[in-house]
Amino acid sequence: MIFKSFNKRWGLATTILVGICLIVLAVAVVRFNAPPKKAATKINSPSSTNAPSNSLGDWITYTSDKNDFSAVLPAQPQRDSASNKVAGTDITTNSETYTAGVKGDAYIINVFRYTGTVDFSNPKINLQNLLIAWIAQDKNSVLQSSSFSQIDGHDTLDFYIVNGTENIKGRIVAKDQIIYEIFADYQDQQPAASSFQKFIDGFSFK
Repeated sequence: MIFKSFNKRWGLATTILVGICLIVLAVAVVRFNAPPKKAATKINSPSSTNAPSNSLGDWITYTSDKNDFSAVLPAQPQRDSASNKVAGTDITTNSETYTAGVKGDAYIINVFRYTGTVDFSNPKINLQNLLIAWIAQDKNSVLQSSSFSQIDGHDTLDFYIVNGTENIKGRIVAKDQIIYEIFADYQDQQPAASSFQKFIDGFSFK
Protein backbone atom coordinates (compact mmCIF):
# COMPACT_ATOMS: atom_id res chain seq x y z
CA MET A 1 0.00 0.00 0.00
CA ILE A 2 1.38 3.38 -0.97
CA PHE A 3 0.21 5.43 2.01
CA LYS A 4 1.38 3.16 4.80
CA SER A 5 1.49 5.98 7.35
CA PHE A 6 -1.46 7.99 6.02
CA ASN A 7 -4.12 5.46 5.07
CA LYS A 8 -6.38 6.27 8.02
CA ARG A 9 -6.77 9.84 6.76
CA TRP A 10 -6.58 9.46 3.01
CA GLY A 11 -9.20 6.75 2.54
CA LEU A 12 -10.28 7.68 -0.97
CA ALA A 13 -6.77 8.38 -2.22
CA THR A 14 -5.55 5.08 -0.79
CA THR A 15 -8.39 3.19 -2.48
CA ILE A 16 -7.60 4.95 -5.74
CA LEU A 17 -3.90 4.19 -5.58
CA VAL A 18 -4.36 0.54 -4.66
CA GLY A 19 -7.13 -0.08 -7.19
CA ILE A 20 -6.56 2.42 -9.98
CA CYS A 21 -4.35 0.13 -12.05
CA LEU A 22 -7.11 -2.49 -12.10
CA ILE A 23 -9.58 0.22 -13.13
CA VAL A 24 -7.38 1.24 -16.00
CA LEU A 25 -6.93 -2.36 -17.04
CA ALA A 26 -10.70 -2.89 -17.05
CA VAL A 27 -11.11 0.16 -19.27
CA ALA A 28 -8.36 -1.16 -21.51
CA VAL A 29 -10.18 -4.43 -22.07
CA VAL A 30 -13.42 -2.68 -23.00
CA ARG A 31 -12.11 0.27 -25.01
CA PHE A 32 -8.59 -0.49 -26.20
CA ASN A 33 -9.18 -3.11 -28.85
CA ALA A 34 -7.48 -1.93 -32.07
CA PRO A 35 -4.50 -3.63 -33.80
CA PRO A 36 -1.31 -3.91 -31.74
CA LYS A 37 0.91 -0.89 -31.41
CA LYS A 38 4.57 -0.61 -30.52
CA ALA A 39 5.31 -1.68 -26.95
CA ALA A 40 6.30 0.95 -24.42
CA THR A 41 9.68 0.97 -22.74
CA LYS A 42 10.09 -1.42 -19.83
CA ILE A 43 10.54 -0.03 -16.33
CA ASN A 44 14.16 0.38 -15.29
CA SER A 45 15.63 0.56 -11.81
CA PRO A 46 14.46 3.73 -10.03
CA SER A 47 16.70 6.75 -10.20
CA SER A 48 15.87 10.42 -10.00
CA THR A 49 17.26 13.90 -9.78
CA ASN A 50 15.82 16.80 -7.89
CA ALA A 51 16.95 20.31 -7.17
CA PRO A 52 15.49 22.95 -4.84
CA SER A 53 13.77 25.86 -6.50
CA ASN A 54 14.14 29.13 -4.61
CA SER A 55 11.10 30.64 -6.31
CA LEU A 56 8.90 27.82 -4.95
CA GLY A 57 10.01 27.97 -1.33
CA ASP A 58 10.71 24.48 0.02
CA TRP A 59 9.21 22.73 -3.00
CA ILE A 60 11.49 20.81 -5.35
CA THR A 61 11.64 20.09 -9.06
CA TYR A 62 11.64 16.32 -9.55
CA THR A 63 12.66 14.55 -12.78
CA SER A 64 11.44 10.99 -13.39
CA ASP A 65 13.97 8.19 -13.76
CA LYS A 66 12.88 7.79 -17.40
CA ASN A 67 13.43 11.50 -17.93
CA ASP A 68 9.99 11.73 -19.58
CA PHE A 69 8.51 14.32 -17.22
CA SER A 70 9.38 16.74 -14.46
CA ALA A 71 7.15 17.88 -11.63
CA VAL A 72 7.13 20.45 -8.86
CA LEU A 73 6.43 18.75 -5.52
CA PRO A 74 6.42 19.77 -1.85
CA ALA A 75 8.89 16.98 -0.96
CA GLN A 76 10.97 14.18 -2.45
CA PRO A 77 8.36 11.64 -3.62
CA GLN A 78 8.12 7.99 -2.71
CA ARG A 79 8.26 5.90 -5.89
CA ASP A 80 6.51 2.55 -6.34
CA SER A 81 6.15 0.45 -9.48
CA ALA A 82 4.21 -2.59 -10.63
CA SER A 83 3.42 -4.62 -13.74
CA ASN A 84 -0.01 -6.11 -14.43
CA LYS A 85 -1.23 -8.45 -17.18
CA VAL A 86 -4.91 -8.41 -18.15
CA ALA A 87 -6.16 -11.98 -18.10
CA GLY A 88 -7.29 -13.24 -21.48
CA THR A 89 -5.57 -10.44 -23.43
CA ASP A 90 -2.11 -9.48 -24.60
CA ILE A 91 -2.32 -6.19 -22.65
CA THR A 92 0.25 -5.40 -19.97
CA THR A 93 0.44 -2.22 -17.94
CA ASN A 94 3.68 -1.09 -16.32
CA SER A 95 2.82 1.49 -13.70
CA GLU A 96 4.69 3.96 -11.52
CA THR A 97 3.34 5.98 -8.62
CA TYR A 98 5.07 9.05 -7.20
CA THR A 99 3.70 10.29 -3.87
CA ALA A 100 4.67 13.37 -1.87
CA GLY A 101 2.80 14.14 1.34
CA VAL A 102 2.82 17.38 3.31
CA LYS A 103 0.68 18.55 6.25
CA GLY A 104 -1.97 15.89 5.72
CA ASP A 105 -2.27 16.46 1.97
CA ALA A 106 -1.03 14.20 -0.83
CA TYR A 107 0.38 15.11 -4.23
CA ILE A 108 0.37 12.11 -6.56
CA ILE A 109 1.51 11.24 -10.08
CA ASN A 110 0.44 7.90 -11.55
CA VAL A 111 1.99 6.74 -14.82
CA PHE A 112 0.53 3.81 -16.79
CA ARG A 113 2.52 2.48 -19.76
CA TYR A 114 0.49 0.14 -21.95
CA THR A 115 1.75 -2.61 -24.22
CA GLY A 116 -0.22 -5.02 -26.39
CA THR A 117 -3.45 -4.58 -28.37
CA VAL A 118 -4.25 -1.10 -27.11
CA ASP A 119 -6.22 1.54 -29.02
CA PHE A 120 -5.33 5.16 -28.28
CA SER A 121 -6.88 6.50 -31.47
CA ASN A 122 -9.47 8.47 -29.46
CA PRO A 123 -7.73 9.62 -26.27
CA LYS A 124 -10.66 11.78 -25.15
CA ILE A 125 -12.85 8.68 -24.92
CA ASN A 126 -10.10 6.84 -23.02
CA LEU A 127 -9.72 9.70 -20.54
CA GLN A 128 -13.47 10.06 -20.08
CA ASN A 129 -13.96 6.33 -19.46
CA LEU A 130 -11.10 6.33 -16.98
CA LEU A 131 -12.64 9.18 -14.97
CA ILE A 132 -16.06 7.48 -15.02
CA ALA A 133 -14.53 4.22 -13.77
CA TRP A 134 -12.58 6.09 -11.10
CA ILE A 135 -15.70 7.79 -9.71
CA ALA A 136 -17.72 4.56 -9.87
CA GLN A 137 -15.37 2.91 -7.39
CA ASP A 138 -17.03 4.77 -4.50
CA LYS A 139 -20.73 5.75 -4.42
CA ASN A 140 -19.85 8.74 -2.23
CA SER A 141 -17.63 10.26 -4.91
CA VAL A 142 -19.26 13.25 -6.56
CA LEU A 143 -17.81 14.85 -9.69
CA GLN A 144 -17.89 18.62 -9.20
CA SER A 145 -16.43 19.60 -12.57
CA SER A 146 -14.49 18.30 -15.56
CA SER A 147 -13.17 19.82 -18.78
CA PHE A 148 -11.02 18.82 -21.72
CA SER A 149 -7.94 20.76 -22.77
CA GLN A 150 -4.49 20.11 -24.25
CA ILE A 151 -0.89 20.28 -23.08
CA ASP A 152 1.82 20.37 -25.74
CA GLY A 153 -0.66 18.90 -28.22
CA HIS A 154 -1.74 16.06 -25.90
CA ASP A 155 -5.36 15.65 -24.75
CA THR A 156 -6.04 16.25 -21.06
CA LEU A 157 -9.06 15.97 -18.78
CA ASP A 158 -9.16 18.20 -15.71
CA PHE A 159 -11.42 17.09 -12.85
CA TYR A 160 -12.56 17.89 -9.33
CA ILE A 161 -14.06 15.16 -7.12
CA VAL A 162 -15.49 15.48 -3.60
CA ASN A 163 -15.92 12.47 -1.33
CA GLY A 164 -17.08 13.41 2.14
CA THR A 165 -14.28 15.52 3.62
CA GLU A 166 -11.84 14.63 0.84
CA ASN A 167 -11.23 16.82 -2.17
CA ILE A 168 -9.49 15.24 -5.16
CA LYS A 169 -8.42 17.64 -7.88
CA GLY A 170 -6.17 17.06 -10.85
CA ARG A 171 -5.58 16.22 -14.46
CA ILE A 172 -5.35 13.09 -16.63
CA VAL A 173 -3.14 13.25 -19.72
CA ALA A 174 -2.90 10.86 -22.69
CA LYS A 175 0.47 10.78 -24.45
CA ASP A 176 1.26 8.06 -26.99
CA GLN A 177 0.51 4.76 -25.16
CA ILE A 178 0.89 6.30 -21.73
CA ILE A 179 -1.65 7.74 -19.28
CA TYR A 180 -0.48 10.28 -16.69
CA GLU A 181 -2.63 11.10 -13.67
CA ILE A 182 -1.55 14.22 -11.80
CA PHE A 183 -3.74 14.95 -8.79
CA ALA A 184 -3.82 16.25 -5.23
CA ASP A 185 -5.82 14.86 -2.30
CA TYR A 186 -6.85 17.36 0.36
CA GLN A 187 -8.36 16.13 3.61
CA ASP A 188 -10.84 18.25 5.57
CA GLN A 189 -10.31 21.33 3.41
CA GLN A 190 -10.79 22.85 -0.01
CA PRO A 191 -7.79 22.68 -2.36
CA ALA A 192 -5.46 25.59 -1.68
CA ALA A 193 -5.42 27.51 -4.95
CA SER A 194 -1.78 28.61 -4.79
CA SER A 195 -0.40 25.19 -3.82
CA PHE A 196 -2.52 23.32 -6.33
CA GLN A 197 -1.56 25.63 -9.19
CA LYS A 198 2.09 25.32 -8.23
CA PHE A 199 1.72 21.54 -8.46
CA ILE A 200 -0.42 21.25 -11.60
CA ASP A 201 1.46 23.92 -13.54
CA GLY A 202 4.76 22.40 -12.48
CA PHE A 203 4.18 19.17 -14.41
CA SER A 204 5.74 19.15 -17.85
CA PHE A 205 7.01 16.67 -20.43
CA LYS A 206 10.73 16.52 -21.13
